[in-house]
Amino acid sequence: MLNGIVQADLVGAIDSLLAEINTAHSLDIERHPAHSPIIAAQDSDKIGYKLHRRSATPERVISLVVDPFSFDMDGQLKQETKRRITSEVLRFWGDECSDRHRFVDAAVPPPPPPVPEVESTHPGLARRRRF
Repeated sequence: MLNGIVQADLVGAIDSLLAEINTAHSLDIERHPAHSPIIAAQDSDKIGYKLHRRSATPERVISLVVDPFSFDMDGQLKQETKRRITSEVLRFWGDECSDRHRFVDAAVPPPPPPVPEVESTHPGLARRRRF
């Protein structure tokens, strides 16, 4: 039991989210069968999952870490956590990404987008300025 939630709920919540993602985006993502259903961190109360696509060759894996407070009292993932995980899964298995592995901490918000650089028209300022 973790934060009042039984282990079966922690597995069921992530399996339910993966089923939603798979149905909506025609993917075949699952918890990696070679790893424990839940991977407990030794130095924190966070829990982890290894995710992969059944049909992918070569194999690519997401190491997903979720804070126990990302679950509601019914053992389901909170909406913000679902959105974050879905976004990361789609980015990883999207067309632009060729990484073999990615670590995703669903409790940490994504970094802000990079600051654009623009040409300065003022003669006394440096050629490029960051806002």
